[in-house]
Amino acid sequence: MADLAGIRADFPTFREFTYLDVAARCPLCNRVRGAIEAFLDDTQRGAYTKPRWFEKVEQVRGKVARLVGADVDEIAFVKNTSEGINAIATSLPWREGDNAIVCPDLEHPNNVYSWLNLRRRGVEVRILPLKGPVVTPQEVAAAADGKTRAVAVSAVSFTTGGRMDVDALSALCRERGIFLFMDAVQSLGIMATDVKKTPVGAMAAATSKGLLGLYGLGVLYCRKERAESLAPTYLARFGVQVEGEEHIQGAELVLARGSRRFEVGNYNFLAIHALDAALDLLLEVGTDVIETHVLNLARHTAEGLLSLGYQVVSPVDDRSRSHVVVFRSPGGRPTNEEISGHLDAHKIRHSVRRNGVRVSFHAYNQDEDVQKLLSALAKLRG
Repeated sequence: MADLAGIRADFPTFREFTYLDVAARCPLCNRVRGAIEAFLDDTQRGAYTKPRWFEKVEQVRGKVARLVGADVDEIAFVKNTSEGINAIATSLPWREGDNAIVCPDLEHPNNVYSWLNLRRRGVEVRILPLKGPVVTPQEVAAAADGKTRAVAVSAVSFTTGGRMDVDALSALCRERGIFLFMDAVQSLGIMATDVKKTPVGAMAAATSKGLLGLYGLGVLYCRKERAESLAPTYLARFGVQVEGEEHIQGAELVLARGSRRFEVGNYNFLAIHALDAALDLLLEVGTDVIETHVLNLARHTAEGLLSLGYQVVSPVDDRSRSHVVVFRSPGGRPTNEEISGHLDAHKIRHSVRRNGVRVSFHAYNQDEDVQKLLSALAKLRG
């Protein structure tokens, strides 16, 4: 197991900033940069051949599968979270009158529009109101009926920081025969994920946040037996079961095994090499260790914010807490923008989202980051 303090030293951002913004994007670490530079060097020299790049793709596919407890054929590479969502949403066997359930107040817009777009196919999209920092399985159950085919939810909300009870929601959906789609972009690489322990129909995540990689690449998991019942809306060479890149299948179309059928066009080989190095780091530490670490930091942050008189929007109970903490001032003074400007002046990286100011933690963060944040905010409240 890697030492967390040693991991921090691999992230040069901490020489200048207090980085608390992985929910927006990750800072680049030295080992990932090294992998990028090695790829660029080899590409510039013409040293890498495409078959070797394909070998790297399969190696990284295997590491992603290890990270989430999946079979290797259950992992596909996509462009980003949004492409993964659309791949699943458009390939489900919808019938007119079916419905899907989503909570826009909880979700990133990309996990809303993909489902709203199904209305043109006669699908009803049921809007679940947000009554707290998370959606509960009981609320989903009350909104569902015999024609509910899918529920779309984020494992961790980008706007409230709430962590869904995915275990209970998964059990509910299995019992009712509902396809559960999970937007895992705010959780994967940070919160422990095991799709064998907690079966979901599918999940997607970009590699630019908790996975410590780059924009332009995402991973899509779809449970193999479900994936092989789905017909992708878009189909390209890697989605078809043939040998050799240039071969064309005969009259009978046989789709690739499992989630591979959702892969369209050539891979982002640069981002694949970056992800390879990032996954080595995550697998060395273990997401169970990372989860425990960041939840402790989030708890200390929330407690400190409350003691300073700030309002914590995120859940304060251990069951729903995540690595994301959203807060604001009661009565709106100072404003979120004023808080943000003050944190910028103290070189504390953060985001402002619809419910307040957001900070978020990963393996590289330490208690000293929490103390710098609280110290800066104490000065602001005077």
